Amino acid sequence: MKKIIMLLIIFIISANLIAQNIVYITKTGKKYHLQNCRTIKGEAYQISLSEAKEKGYTACKVCKPY
Repeated sequence: MKKIIMLLIIFIISANLIAQNIVYITKTGKKYHLQNCRTIKGEAYQISLSEAKEKGYTACKVCKPY
């Protein structure tokens, strides 16, 4: 039963992140990325896709987020 509850929690969290379209930006870059993008060097900060677009960021051509 505990495993089922844990899986449900993980599923809900994952679905929530997907629904929010979370992307990652860096301090100096002008692109937004998926979390595992190989072009991210150093720290990356989580941000919603809509907010990234509002701030003028564009999609990375390597990881192709959303």
